Amino acid sequence: MENLNNLAEFLDEGIKLLAIGIAPFILFYISSMIVLSTLHEYPKSQRIKSKEELEIVVKEEAEKLGINYDKIKVNFKDYSNSIFTDTDAECCKEDDVDKINFYGWTTRKIVRHELYHILKKDTGKKVTVPSLLYHALVAEPRAYLYGAFGIKL
Repeated sequence: MENLNNLAEFLDEGIKLLAIGIAPFILFYISSMIVLSTLHEYPKSQRIKSKEELEIVVKEEAEKLGINYDKIKVNFKDYSNSIFTDTDAECCKEDDVDKINFYGWTTRKIVRHELYHILKKDTGKKVTVPSLLYHALVAEPRAYLYGAFGIKL
């Protein structure tokens, strides 16, 4: 019985040490993502105001990355005349075409972010626990870095 108590104490201490070791990483990750997402959306003064302007920007940025613009479909929902002031975008794969949906206002940085997902083939993956972890820990930070600073990883 004493061996079980010792084992329980050992496991308890191990879990505490593991939690102490992981906590700084989690705090760093969360704060980094908040900073990157904030930098990613500014300056708001450079927002794209029409679908035509968006298509021009997508074509320019796709060419910079070597992506075939003809294989990209862009959807734009303008909320500039509503109380909706946030931005959102998503990439998905439909057949052989990469589709990017932009909601609200958007900027060139957000376009670059979404195109980087296409370049790295982050779209069209089956949703599993490993794919969600990959998306959260690799794909999103990598796309934020490219969108905000042009850093390719």
